[in-house]
Amino acid sequence: MNQMEFTVKLPVKIIKRKNWYVASCPSLDVHSQGETERKARQNLREALSVFFTSCLTKKALRAIEDRIDLEGARKALREKGGIPWNQAKAELGL
Repeated sequence: MNQMEFTVKLPVKIIKRKNWYVASCPSLDVHSQGETERKARQNLREALSVFFTSCLTKKALRAIEDRIDLEGARKALREKGGIPWNQAKAELGL
């Protein structure tokens, strides 16, 4: 199975609620929590990974493209000799 890796910078908010830290990515409406700030951030990364995997699986990445800046992903693909972004989207059926 071919894999594609990309990096996206997203705004994150972390607040403390009683004994828990709540980590949120308001741009994508993805949230997580943890007993420490570090664990909440780590859990949010995992939740975002699942979110993006789900988008790719459902071929729904196009629906969220306007909500995030994927220029970093495009640049990484070009710099690492990867396939062009349009080709990657076409292969995923986007």
